Amino acid sequence: KMKPFVILAVSVALATAANAQLLTEHFAYPAASLGASGSGDAIWTGGDSPSTAITVSTNVALTYPGLFGATNSGVIFTGGTFKKKAAPFTAQSNGTVFVSFLLNVQTAGNTAKLLVYLQNGNSASSSPPLGIYLNGSTIGLAKFASTPATNAPTLSAGTHLIVARYQFLAGNDQLDLWVDPASLGTNTIPGATITTGTASSSAAAELSYVFLNHAVSQTVWLDELRVGTSWADVTPTDGTTPPPVVTSRPVFTSIINSPVGLVMQGTNGTANGAFDLIASANVTLPLNLWNDVSAENFDASGNFILTNPIAPSAPLLFYRVRVGSGTPPPVAPNITAN
Repeated sequence: KMKPFVILAVSVALATAANAQLLTEHFAYPAASLGASGSGDAIWTGGDSPSTAITVSTNVALTYPGLFGATNSGVIFTGGTFKKKAAPFTAQSNGTVFVSFLLNVQTAGNTAKLLVYLQNGNSASSSPPLGIYLNGSTIGLAKFASTPATNAPTLSAGTHLIVARYQFLAGNDQLDLWVDPASLGTNTIPGATITTGTASSSAAAELSYVFLNHAVSQTVWLDELRVGTSWADVTPTDGTTPPPVVTSRPVFTSIINSPVGLVMQGTNGTANGAFDLIASANVTLPLNLWNDVSAENFDASGNFILTNPIAPSAPLLFYRVRVGSGTPPPVAPNITAN
């Protein structure tokens, strides 16, 4: 008997005007014209004139699962020339200020340098109130410091959503940073990847500019820059959610055609988690048309062992381990049943 797949109907509430989205920049400019008059959503003032170090290109548009509003262009940092651009937003002197952007490191640099930062005014700084650093493929965070005080895990290949927050507090102001947060579009904020700044008495009088900064030989793509006063402002959702991070997939490690049936063993499952063994004589069929063989659980170490009785007249079968309702499993192994 086939287990039904469950489809959930989700009602999505859109962010209201109660939140304050201070800046949204899709980099929807003509190619190579970051900062050109009348282009895009943000007004890029201060810093340097448009140059080959920070340019807009339709070849570097980035997207992230669940994030709303991506367009067909992005900005590219390349070469080793020091360049910067700054865009204003309504000055904030209390509460929280969030900044988010999509990031893809194409060619890593070899030293820690500011990439994006928040500042009071359009004068450049080497130690801003909130500084997001890139050191090779590692994101760093610092408060009024010229080098990152805390590093997040090294970024894997591909596109990542980076979110940072400055909190104006009665005591020491605090910085937080998230890498690929799973919760988007709500004010339920997940736990931060890294936190810093609470031990420093330095505090920003206000924040009013976001800077893009390029000062090391590297090639980095950046897109979908946002500044706001709430989590929902800078992680607007399109109604879907990011896929869970998959660190491993179940695999078959041993398959024996014994007198009692086909004995299958495997590993890499979720400890004590549930799975289904499914089978089909036609590997091209959609997963919902495969037959359930058995419903089982991985052991505490993520291993499994099971036996499927085989009739003498059984056809050639393909087997898969299905984890979750409808979750795509690994590629099916070719297992004959004679």
